[in-house]
Amino acid sequence: MKRNTIRTGGLVVIMMAVLFTTGCARMSAKHIDKGIQYYNKNEYSKALDCFSKAVKADKSAENYAYMALAQIELGEYEEAKQSLDEALSLKSSDISALRGMGVLKLKQGLEQEAAEEFEKIKNQGRSNSPEYIDAMKHYAAILYNGKKYSEAIELYNELIGIGSKSDMEDLYFGRGSALAMNHMENEAVLDYEKALEYSDSTYEIYYSMYCVMMEAEYFERAESFLRRLLNENRDTFLAGKTYYLLGEYEKARENLTAAYNEGNEKAIEYLALTYQKLNMLNQVDELYTGYMDRNGETADLCNQYGVFLINAGRYDEAKTQLDRALELAKNTDEIYDTIIYNIAVNYEHMGDLMSALDRFYEYTDRCPDDLNARKEITYLESRM
Repeated sequence: MKRNTIRTGGLVVIMMAVLFTTGCARMSAKHIDKGIQYYNKNEYSKALDCFSKAVKADKSAENYAYMALAQIELGEYEEAKQSLDEALSLKSSDISALRGMGVLKLKQGLEQEAAEEFEKIKNQGRSNSPEYIDAMKHYAAILYNGKKYSEAIELYNELIGIGSKSDMEDLYFGRGSALAMNHMENEAVLDYEKALEYSDSTYEIYYSMYCVMMEAEYFERAESFLRRLLNENRDTFLAGKTYYLLGEYEKARENLTAAYNEGNEKAIEYLALTYQKLNMLNQVDELYTGYMDRNGETADLCNQYGVFLINAGRYDEAKTQLDRALELAKNTDEIYDTIIYNIAVNYEHMGDLMSALDRFYEYTDRCPDDLNARKEITYLESRM
């Protein structure tokens, strides 16, 4: 945080103004520091309270940008936009505010508009500040999602040259993924190995590498990352999930059943999928209904069960589960959007095309970049 420097020998009125400003900046810094601690613990309401106090003490572009980040996490998008507009009115080139605006656009599903905000930061010139690097990570991800793999690789090259050690896992993984999708398998694997050097070798990173390699159609390489998971993980749920992905369903059932019996709720989804692969459909019903009878319903479990019922052709029952899932979900949860999509699909299966179309409209209002949903809308409109 920049501090004002007090000089002696000035007029009293100027001295008092400087002292007053310095005191405000000091108080602001305390609120910001405390707010960051809450933010990093995902306590966004408390973080917002601290950042709001910082703004009252010092109406700087940086403080408004901090306040906006907490508002974004709380789903207060209009308020965040107002905070960021205020920040940019104070300093149009403020990196924190431009980054915040980009993040807000991403949360709203407006990737192209987000890219424009991050491009403004890039055009200011390279910087090794955390704000610049974080913004460029987002920008590189947008390029990747837009299949602009060569541009993403070029940006990752820059970031790897200036990033800190704590950034390297993300940066090497990101560049490796872009290389894989750009048909450069060996180079991608080298970057993935570098990413693993900087990581804790968690399940998530191996699984992510598997998913990218599968998408890039390097199937043997993808499987090799899963095999490494079996060597490095003794967690029964993770082992069961891995065996499921490898198509070894009996081993998957054994491990996932053990995980479920140990009380691991995450095992339910993959155990249900495994039962379906083994054509043990009655066990799927018993799994979901039994667990929810004992432990209560959740949006996630009702949604999972609803998807199973759609696949089983039991659309009326699926509607009941998905409607209940929507009741339990919060409007800001990512699963809320997933449930709306699944409800639309179920209506389509039921032959209620108008209701399906209404739900797809609602979904695309929230997720405008989902091309599959837009194709469904075009298809349904052609049948009306």
